[in-house]
Amino acid sequence: MQFYNLFFLFCFICNFLNGWKLTVMTRPVGKNFPWEHKAVMRSLLQGLQKIDIPFNYNPHNITDIGDVVMVVSCEDAVKQAVNFKKNGRIKKLLVGPFFVPHQVNYKEIDLFFVPSEPVIRMCSDMLANFSIRCAVWYAGIDEKYWMPTIFNYQKSKDVLVYWKNEEEQFCKQVENLLRRYGWNPKRIKYGNYNIQQYKKVLSECSFAVFLSRSESQGMALAEAWAMDIPTFPWNPMLLHAFGHSFDYISSCPYLTSATGISWKNILDFESILKSLDKLLPTFSPRNWVLENMTDEISVRLLVEIIERELWLS
Repeated sequence: MQFYNLFFLFCFICNFLNGWKLTVMTRPVGKNFPWEHKAVMRSLLQGLQKIDIPFNYNPHNITDIGDVVMVVSCEDAVKQAVNFKKNGRIKKLLVGPFFVPHQVNYKEIDLFFVPSEPVIRMCSDMLANFSIRCAVWYAGIDEKYWMPTIFNYQKSKDVLVYWKNEEEQFCKQVENLLRRYGWNPKRIKYGNYNIQQYKKVLSECSFAVFLSRSESQGMALAEAWAMDIPTFPWNPMLLHAFGHSFDYISSCPYLTSATGISWKNILDFESILKSLDKLLPTFSPRNWVLENMTDEISVRLLVEIIERELWLS
């Protein structure tokens, strides 16, 4: 940790001397806002504000573009930023993590951000001649919002079942197994809730079960960890998509022994339920988030990557 702080201090001094400014884009300059991942953008923008890095977000005028541009999403914004790089208006062009480079001949892209290691391999498998340099950058969590309540959830028999993209019959099978072992499942369906509802359910549960076939990062998992909720995600390690089969894609790429245990089939999950009394006290998910995935930690990682790129140029 001491080395990390010294390195960041070094990067901060370089930042001061070089005087670079970051522009974050999710749309072309002068255009309307497209889709953007709210949780990721909240983490990025608030994190940058916390550590006082000079930046602007979707400026209205080309003259306001900084010398380092990060296009989080939107192909039109990437194309515009590529032209900025060709014309010498910017020094560095960073793209991602919400952009799939269908056209991989963008030589002007200095770095392509992905939210986890498996996504790098997935891009290489999906896209012929994929040669863009990649770096892993993940969004952070607001640990002050996602904070455990006074409620002693460890005495609760309620369990969150987070159902995303598998057949409902499988979800019901999991819920029935939980009931058999004395737990009360409380289902939340992906896309059908707001963060206030999600936080309320988390605050009432002892642990959470996630049913998602794959995740690039797993923001909902990390929000549960910040609430000090251990998670038991289904992780089949198999995804059929875009005409490919991926046997390395995870539904929980940042799961650790501090935050929970994954399982592949119902028998695995039942084995976990049989040992829950011993398992639950061994987890410390909130501490893991505080040490690894807050907004500030996430943005410090981003700045470190940018400074390294500027140093290498």
